[in-house]
Amino acid sequence: QDAAMPTLVPLRLATVLGVGVRAAAALSRPSGSIYSGAVRGARGLPTLAIVPRIYAGTRIGAPLWEAVLRRTQLAGRVRPIVAAADNDGLTMNVNGAVDKAWEEKSFSELVEAPPSALQGLADRTDALFAELKIRSVGDLAKWQYYAWARAIVTLAEREAVGERAPGSVLNINKALDKEHENKSLSEVLALSPEALQGLSEKSASVLAEIDPRVTSIERLGTWKYAAWAEAIATCARLENTNLSSR
Repeated sequence: QDAAMPTLVPLRLATVLGVGVRAAAALSRPSGSIYSGAVRGARGLPTLAIVPRIYAGTRIGAPLWEAVLRRTQLAGRVRPIVAAADNDGLTMNVNGAVDKAWEEKSFSELVEAPPSALQGLADRTDALFAELKIRSVGDLAKWQYYAWARAIVTLAEREAVGERAPGSVLNINKALDKEHENKSLSEVLALSPEALQGLSEKSASVLAEIDPRVTSIERLGTWKYAAWAEAIATCARLENTNLSSR
């Protein structure tokens, strides 16, 4: 065995892969570098599985930890909550985009959080978001009306006013109410969000109640809460639960 590697001592691993969760593994502690994952069991009792970070990204350590998470998730008896017991110099955070209570959560957990987890959105807005069929940060990230508005904002910057090419069939008719189909992208920016096809006047009113500043398609396309949600969802797809590099 490599002297630089800590010694692996499995403890009741069968309970992790089977019915209960009490301990995943106990490993010698090399130079104080610890990686931990708290696992909440069926009865709500927290259990701690400790894996040194120097070991978590190795050929043996990473598969062990991933197996623990995968099996427990499939069993439907636990919900893994991965955290670093020792930050070991890590500085990444999104504290300016989320409320204090959510600062220790992973990107994957933030995607499942209610919209009010975003800094600046009151708890009462969750019920309003629900009226728009948005029940999580992840739902807000993929809300089609924000995506449409963002696309219009982006391309309006590249529009040459009054210079449409003869014979061009370029249009976004599937996104706009019929009365606005002849407008330029720049003109569309100034329209109320309800000009987007399928977004009712009532929904636009709910949106304005959530954030009174969202009064136009341009404001919707640059809405910071939706932009933060989209960024969080993207980062969640790039996140490794065991802090490994792959």
